[in-house]
Amino acid sequence: DNVPYYKYLGVIMSTRLSWTPAQVTLASQANRALVLINSVNYKCDFSYKSACEIFDKCVVPIITYGSEIWGPDVHKSIERVHYKFCKYQLGVGSQTANPAVLGECGRDRIYVTCYVKCIKFWLKIITSLENSLVRSCYWRLCRQIEKGKINWASKVKHMLYSYGFGEHWESQEVTNHVAFIQAFTQRVQDCEFQMWSTDIQDMPKLRLYSKFKLTREEELYLSLSIPRRLRSNLGRYRTSSHCLEIEVGRHHNVAHEDRLCKLCGEDNIVIVEDEYHVLFHCPTYEFLRTVYISNNDISLPNEYNFIKYLQTDDQETLIDLANFISSMFKTRHQKFEMRMS
Repeated sequence: DNVPYYKYLGVIMSTRLSWTPAQVTLASQANRALVLINSVNYKCDFSYKSACEIFDKCVVPIITYGSEIWGPDVHKSIERVHYKFCKYQLGVGSQTANPAVLGECGRDRIYVTCYVKCIKFWLKIITSLENSLVRSCYWRLCRQIEKGKINWASKVKHMLYSYGFGEHWESQEVTNHVAFIQAFTQRVQDCEFQMWSTDIQDMPKLRLYSKFKLTREEELYLSLSIPRRLRSNLGRYRTSSHCLEIEVGRHHNVAHEDRLCKLCGEDNIVIVEDEYHVLFHCPTYEFLRTVYISNNDISLPNEYNFIKYLQTDDQETLIDLANFISSMFKTRHQKFEMRMS
C-alpha cells in the first residue's frame, strides 16, 4: 500500500523525507517511560543522582534512537522530554524558564548527545570497507553536495566546519578517533555553555538568576538530605517560578515599579515584592528571619550578601535558606487566605 509513513527498525520513515514524525514518536515513547519513572521516584524518593542515572540509561537511549541519522536536526519534542524530567526533579512549574532549569540541574541539552552520535557514525562510515554499501551511499551523498543538494552528508560537513573541524571533512580522515571524539564533544559542550549563558542574560525573567548563576553546575541543594518540599521551594525561589508579585506582575504586564508587596501595603509601605525584599526586608517574615538567617555571616541586607547567599555551598546555610523560603511561602499563603476570608 502507498502510505505516508511506515516503521523500519523502530524508526518512522516519511515519504516526504522528514525526520520530525520519527522524533515526535520517540518523544512520545520516552514520555511514557518518564511518567513511569517519575511515579516510582515519587514513591521511593530517589536521590537526584540516582534519578539522573535512571534517566540517562533508560530514557536518553529512547529519545536518541537513530540520531546517527537525524541527529543534525533535533526536534523540539526531544528536548521537551529532558526539560520535563529536570522540572520534575526541581519541583518547579512547567512554565519555568528552560535555561534556568538546565542551570540548576547542571545538564547539557540533548542535541549535544545527538551531535556526538552523528559524528561517531560518520567516523564509522569513512573507515568502513571501500566497496561496502554504506560507503557507496555516502560517496553518492558527497557528490550530491557538489551540486548544491542538502542531505545528511552536507549537514555533517556543516557540523564539522561549525565546530572548527573542517580539515577532517576535507581530508575525510581522522588519525586518532578517541582524541577526536573527545575534542569534538568538548567543543560542542563549550558552545552549548556559551548559548546557555546568552539565553539567561537575554531573558528578562532571569535577570536575577543571571547575577548569581555563573557556571552551569549541579546545585548542591539537589543532593542534600532534606524533604522534597524544601528542595522544591528553594528551586522555585531561585528560578523565579513562584507567586511573588515580581513574577505575577510580569504575567499581567504590570510595570516593574508597580509590582508592590501587598502585605507591606497594609502598613502603607510602598515597595516592590521581589526575592530580595522577602528575604531581607519584608516585616511579615521578621520572625522567620530571626530563626533561620539572622545569625548567618551573610545576613546583612545588601545586594552583595544576597548574591553571596544564593551562591553559597555551605550545607547548613542552604538548609536554613530552604527552611526560610518554604516557611515564607507558607506564611504568605496563609496571610492572603485570611484576607480573602
